[in-house]
Amino acid sequence: MSKPVFSFSFSDQPGVTAGISTRIGGHSTGPYSAFNLGLSSGEDKETVHRNRRIFAEEMGIDPDRMVFGFQCHGSEIATVSAPGEFMNVDGFLTEERGLLLNVSVADCFPVLFSDSPGGLTGAVHCGWRGTVAGIHKKMAGEFSKRLKNLSRTEVIIGPGIRHCHFEVGRDVAEKIPEKFLSRAGTDGKFWADLPGLIRSDLIAEGVSEKNIHDSGICTYCREDLFYSYRRDQGVTGRMMAGILRV
Repeated sequence: MSKPVFSFSFSDQPGVTAGISTRIGGHSTGPYSAFNLGLSSGEDKETVHRNRRIFAEEMGIDPDRMVFGFQCHGSEIATVSAPGEFMNVDGFLTEERGLLLNVSVADCFPVLFSDSPGGLTGAVHCGWRGTVAGIHKKMAGEFSKRLKNLSRTEVIIGPGIRHCHFEVGRDVAEKIPEKFLSRAGTDGKFWADLPGLIRSDLIAEGVSEKNIHDSGICTYCREDLFYSYRRDQGVTGRMMAGILRV
């Protein structure tokens, strides 16, 4: 694949577009090469804004119709009805058409929700802190409040750092159910399976297992396509994952 945006497909969600940016096709240079969309990455902000305009074009939306958050690895979800940038928010929910909901990632998992028949879309940012805090479960709960049930709700778990490279210490491991851990080679360290935990939690919340679609992509492994905060030791760009109902 050699394009700026990797697209996701829902099984039965008419009028919904979802995708995540790659590191291909933008104006960034150096460690941010070439399609950095993160304003907090340390790169010149005008370059980031130029890249964001490309992302909007690739997603088929006016740049002025995008929603962004200044994320804090928390569990706050904002219900939005207009574009803008929101402080300390790691998830968005809307009933409006024509709004591109975005979360910024570079190892954390973008988890995108759609119930087109029910008129809802949502996006959450799931690092280990957000996952342990249950932001994905909170989003499923917000869908449940507004819909009779979650039978038509579909969820995509996007690229992120997978079990193969997500090594954590005992302090993090003790917050994660044992079934999603395996011992690493280093004493006192564990490999953690965040997408497995996210999937399990969503099924428990009432999302049908067949309606949860995992990309299966590890950002650490795919240096050709994605930034990785851990692999690149913190000096790197950010991807943007978004969902839009037209």
